[in-house]
Amino acid sequence: MLIGPVCPGPAKIAPDPKCADRPYRGSLAVISAASEDEVATVTPNQAGEFSVAVPPGRYVIEWIDAQPNGRKFQSSVIEVTANQMTSVRLRFDTGMR
Repeated sequence: MLIGPVCPGPAKIAPDPKCADRPYRGSLAVISAASEDEVATVTPNQAGEFSVAVPPGRYVIEWIDAQPNGRKFQSSVIEVTANQMTSVRLRFDTGMR
């Protein structure tokens, strides 16, 4: 889970590494798209990574606080397939431009 941009101004051709998206921590709810039931709550580690074991199906990952500090979370429906790891990249938009 990442947050960015963290520096003001237009994107550069050669981005400044100090302005790269950064890990962002906070609790997330994993919700079954079919039943709308929460099936898990996770908290990413300091690198912004997390894992959760869920049965195959469609899920929505939501920030527990709808808009933490006014930041917007880009969520989507995630498809989990049996016997496969599903990798998801989550990002908060700071609104900084």
